[in-house]
Amino acid sequence: MEINEATWHYIRTHVNDNVRDLALRGCKDTSVDFKFALQQIEGRQKSKDKLPDFYQNENILYPPTVSMEQCSSTPTAQYKASLVEGETFADLTGGFGIDTFALSRRFKHGYHIEPNSALSELVQHNAKALNIANLTFFQSTMEESLSQIPNVDCLYIDPSRRDSHGNRVVCLEDCTPNIIEWKSTLLDLLNKS
Repeated sequence: MEINEATWHYIRTHVNDNVRDLALRGCKDTSVDFKFALQQIEGRQKSKDKLPDFYQNENILYPPTVSMEQCSSTPTAQYKASLVEGETFADLTGGFGIDTFALSRRFKHGYHIEPNSALSELVQHNAKALNIANLTFFQSTMEESLSQIPNVDCLYIDPSRRDSHGNRVVCLEDCTPNIIEWKSTLLDLLNKS
């Protein structure tokens, strides 16, 4: 992920400023990736309470607001990860990677699956920034990646609870991915001990 110095400078200079005010003022320096800079400033501000470990690391890059809103908080991810451990895991709905990173501390190796290429690239960058080296990344859907992942000790799946129009859904079969439809394949992917 290439970010020029002018963009970094803008982010550092305005990291505590009101994002809406910045957006209204605009930026005269055309070498600044203004949209990206605003996204980073807003993400960093939102991470202060939700993702304190990210907030402390100036090398972290943040996704658009929707991904920030949907991701687990650091304490929530750490709690979920505390419930499991083993050799390998796969986060089949990786997203911004907060749960993946927490799980990576409890397993020797893990897999992060995310179909959005920009988000997957961001997560890979952040893994390096956090010195997490025990992950393999797949830029694909859960369904596409199942044949590429070896058997694992733990599967983590947090399906999207929105339909294609952005409306909330409550039934598992209406979520994306539909884990009911893939149940037997998912169970076959688990190591049997």
